[in-house]
Amino acid sequence: MRIALGIDVHQEELHDSDPAAILDFLGWDASDKPKLELLVNLIKKSSPYMPRGGYSRKNPHALIKAFCVWLEGQQEPLHYDTGEQSGRREIILASGGIHETLRILLFALSSYLETTPAAS
Repeated sequence: MRIALGIDVHQEELHDSDPAAILDFLGWDASDKPKLELLVNLIKKSSPYMPRGGYSRKNPHALIKAFCVWLEGQQEPLHYDTGEQSGRREIILASGGIHETLRILLFALSSYLETTPAAS
């Protein structure tokens, strides 16, 4: 958010939880708060670009690595293969919306069906 607004990234005291401080820092009026909220919401819902279907098996995206660390730190740790060792990814991130997510899910399901196609 700080990058998008042209604020030094290291000014961590300016956080989206305090929009009044951001408005004040930028010199914006209170009437500009909806614009700031729109930007903050768009950033929260966006994700870094990754190629269709996810990420490189040889070099998983930083988001994948962070997600794996988070999963392993849970009360019941979960360990997933990112494909670095085996070449088979057990985690896929779909950043292309609902249609792309369904395409990937259905493609994965159809790849493991005993009898294809699923509907005759």
